Amino acid sequence: HRLLGYLLCFLFLSWFILVGRLSPELTLSRIKNLPVVLLLLQVALGISCLLFAGTPLFIWLAVLHQLNGIMLLLSMTGVLYLMKNRNA
Repeated sequence: HRLLGYLLCFLFLSWFILVGRLSPELTLSRIKNLPVVLLLLQVALGISCLLFAGTPLFIWLAVLHQLNGIMLLLSMTGVLYLMKNRNA
């Protein structure tokens, strides 16, 4: 799980740099930062889950970690859709 997190961080940051080089489009420029913010939150929630394991707070952090993962997937799907339509 941790190695996949490292790989995703590397890929997301590479993607963020690549998208930053594209010519700005209003809709894409507004939403392109959202996946990176959600990724940083996902990392923070994952670390918090490890630190608070065995406490009552753990279950809430784990649920937020899962929810944020879904939001991250949805935001990337939306950004990739906007990028695909931009090139069409």
